[in-house]
Amino acid sequence: MMWKIGFALMLVLIISGCGTRENEEKQTPAAVSFSDSSKLELINLDGISVFGDKVSNDLYTEIIVKNDMNEKKFSWSNVTNETYYPELMIDDINNDHKEELIIILTKAYGTGFNQQEVHILNKDNLSEFAIEDAEKYVKNNKESSIDHVDGKVKVTLNIGEERFEKSYDESMVEQWNEEIGFGNIIKYEVIDHKLIATLAGSISPVEYALSVKLTYSDELKIQSVIIEGE
Repeated sequence: MMWKIGFALMLVLIISGCGTRENEEKQTPAAVSFSDSSKLELINLDGISVFGDKVSNDLYTEIIVKNDMNEKKFSWSNVTNETYYPELMIDDINNDHKEELIIILTKAYGTGFNQQEVHILNKDNLSEFAIEDAEKYVKNNKESSIDHVDGKVKVTLNIGEERFEKSYDESMVEQWNEEIGFGNIIKYEVIDHKLIATLAGSISPVEYALSVKLTYSDELKIQSVIIEGE
C-alpha cells in the first residue's frame, strides 16, 4: 500500500514538473534584434562612396564617406528625397596638385528656397579642409537698401566694388523686405577647378531680384564677387 502511494506521488511530481518546464518554455520570448541604422549608399564615384544614415524628419543626420582605405562618419545632413541626393566630385580645387573630394549636400528645399552645403575632403585620409562660409561673407560685407518713393521701389546692393541698383513698381510685390535677404537659396558648383557659391537675393518672401556669385581662391577663401540681376 505504501509502495502504491509513493509511486503515485512520484508520478504526480513528474507530470507537474513537465508542465512547469513547458510553461516556462512558452513564456520565454524569442530573441529580437533591433537596429536604428538606416545606412544607404547615396552616390558612388571612382570607388568613393557617400552613405546616408540615421533618418530623422526626412533628413539623413549622419553622412558616411568611404574609400578603399578609410571610412569616416560626419555629423552632416542631407534630405532623403532622391532628387536631392549629394553631389560628389573629384578635382584639384586648391592647386596642391592633388585631387580632393567635393561633396555638395542639400539641407532643405521647397518653394522659394534650396539650401546647399559644401564639404572638401582629402581624397586619401578623408580629413576636411576649412572653407570660408559664403552666407556669412555676404551678410558681413553687404550694404543693401529697399527704398519706397512715389510708387517706385529702389533696390540697391553693394559688396566691395560690386554694385546693383534697380527700380521696380511698388505694386509688383505685395510685401517688400526692408533689405535684400540672403540664405534661402545657396548653391555650389565647381568650374575650371574653382569652387563657386551662388546666393540668391530676395526682395520679398517669394521674389528674388539678383544673385551673388562668389569664387573661392586656392586657399578656399572668397576671392571675387559678381552681382547679377535676375
